Amino acid sequence: MYVYEDPDTGIVKAMMGIGMNEDEDKENAFELHFIYVDPAYVRQGIGSEMIRFFEEKGREKGCREFVIWVLEENGMGRNCYEKNHYHFDGRDKIFKRWGKREIRYVKTI
Repeated sequence: MYVYEDPDTGIVKAMMGIGMNEDEDKENAFELHFIYVDPAYVRQGIGSEMIRFFEEKGREKGCREFVIWVLEENGMGRNCYEKNHYHFDGRDKIFKRWGKREIRYVKTI
């Protein structure tokens, strides 16, 4: 897990989990498993900064394809991913814990 700590205040404003993707059709892809930005700090570029860090870590592992599963109803998250050049690739699944539909966003660098 990685955290975003404000360099000036020391306040932790966000966190994320990243690692290799396990989707059968995505060999050698890197996945953003989860990301959370404290609601008090959204729309300040923190999510985009964390996505860039996620991509950097994936490139260090030799990955060129990146995957993010997001709840279909998470409009704010989807907007952030689209702003960072991710696109919905048509794949979906049910997130069992909540019984909600997730859709897959991907990006190739």
